[in-house]
This record gives sequence, C-alpha cells and structure tokens, in this order.
Amino acid sequence: MSNKVMTAEHKERMAAGRRETRAVEAYLQLIETSGPRTARAADRKRVEDALSEVNQHLEATTGIERLELLQQREDHYRALLALEETDKDAELEHAFIAVAASYSTRKSISYSTWREFGVPKSVLDEAG
Repeated sequence: MSNKVMTAEHKERMAAGRRETRAVEAYLQLIETSGPRTARAADRKRVEDALSEVNQHLEATTGIERLELLQQREDHYRALLALEETDKDAELEHAFIAVAASYSTRKSISYSTWREFGVPKSVLDEAG
C-alpha cells in the first residue's frame, strides 16, 4: 500500500487530460453523426435578408403566390435553425482544435489515424 500524495501539478495535469478527452470525444461524435463539415452553412445575413423579403411580399399576395411564399418563409426559418446547429458544431470544432495537438502527443494518435476517422485536413492543419 502506497501513501503517495498527488501534487497540485499532477492533479492539474489529470484535469487537463480529462478536459481534452471531453473536447475530442464531443468532436468525434459530431463527425460520426453528421460527417465532416467541409463548409459552413449558408450565410446568416443572406438567409435573414431573404426571409425579410418574403415577409414583405406576403402582405400583398393571395392564392398560389401566397402559398409559395409561406413555404419559402418556412424554408428560411429552417435554414436559420440549421445555422444555429452549425454554430454549435463550430464551437465543438474550435474546442477540438485547441486540444488536438496535445491530445495526439499524449495518446500517440497519428495524423493519418485522425484522417482515417474522418477529421478534415483543414481542421488538423489548424490544430497543428
């Protein structure tokens, strides 16, 4: 039985390792569920502008044109919701980038292994 006491430095290294592992795990789950993100979703401003235009035209339309504009409005709302999800995805990606190099060194994970898993080259390049 050993009576070794962990130093504050050792405890901090362990905590840092757990934080890195959580960030990596969250990003890998994102890749597994949605595939790698190769580009950001449609520009929020463009979608908001299109939504505003649809809302302006809705007041003056009837019949089929109104029906089609209502569908366009719903499509734009869905696009905005997708953008919110993309924002969350970007947060996971940035958290991964911040720890990937350290995690790779600590766990001996090679660049090719990350790529085989599906981590985009651009993400790994940014992570160093």
